[in-house]
Amino acid sequence: MYTYDVQYVDFRYDQVKEMGEVDTQGAVKAFHAFPFKEQQLKARSLSEATYPTISFRAHPDKWTLSIWSLEPDLYEVYLEGKGKKVTVETRDQSFIVNAIERFFSGGRSELYEQMAGRPGAVTLQRLWDRIVSMFSRNV
Repeated sequence: MYTYDVQYVDFRYDQVKEMGEVDTQGAVKAFHAFPFKEQQLKARSLSEATYPTISFRAHPDKWTLSIWSLEPDLYEVYLEGKGKKVTVETRDQSFIVNAIERFFSGGRSELYEQMAGRPGAVTLQRLWDRIVSMFSRNV
């Protein structure tokens, strides 16, 4: 099962609006329909604002894919699961749609590797995973 939620600029940092279950097509539609630009305009009138964010969650394995917008047409795509985290900054909406489709197809580990290999990607992996990875390469 997959669900998604949204966070608007006037929400507290820990507040989201649960949107319910979603499939791949619904997720792509939700991304395209999310009012990133309108929310950025609204943020200018607020003393404190959060980033407009849409997040998708895979409940069987607890992976999360989030997209937030830093400024018009500039996004950060964040993937987290199994102790791994990666964030990629992009202006390419086709990259984001591809990430959503791969996330929903079950290829989340491959999506992580793809994102982590992009220039400028920021990753965080648990220490144990790093140690295991280091020793498995030397075998």
